[in-house]
Amino acid sequence: GVYAKYRFLSRDDVHSHFRMAAFGRLTSNNSHLHQEELETVGQNSGWESGIIATQLLHKVALSSSLSVEQVWDNAGGSKLPVGVDRSAVNYTFSVGKLMLPKAYTTYQQTNFNLMLEFMGQRLNGSGKSYLDFAPSVQFIIHSQARLDLAYRQQIYSQMDRQMRSLWLLKLEYTFFTL
Repeated sequence: GVYAKYRFLSRDDVHSHFRMAAFGRLTSNNSHLHQEELETVGQNSGWESGIIATQLLHKVALSSSLSVEQVWDNAGGSKLPVGVDRSAVNYTFSVGKLMLPKAYTTYQQTNFNLMLEFMGQRLNGSGKSYLDFAPSVQFIIHSQARLDLAYRQQIYSQMDRQMRSLWLLKLEYTFFTL
């Protein structure tokens, strides 16, 4: 798959900022399809596009996203089960707290954050949905790399899903443009 994110709004101030970004993902997959949940990160071929907003207030960050996901049959002949929706709306809300460093001297310092995120999906046709939560630890390295270790757990679900809980290790790297 391919994923890209573009920040189109930055309002930075001392000890606070508000930022918004658009993102998109295009994925091809050849795994066997059997769940109702749509997931272009791991199971489905398709695309996802959305928007993210983040507000930082001193050492607390609030972030939310909203996206649309559209899937199609996977490569290798694996078709979506009959009656399974092909589109969904995804949403997230997270709160994070900077634990270290206690005081900044440079942007080269590594941040250590504690986070709690809620993630959900609503299928557009049937209206079925789920909601998960994920506590995590996060490291921001040189203000460009992000490393998360999280445990994701289902709160409720009305749909057939492959995983109701999982451990997640995620690495992101931001390429700044001049």
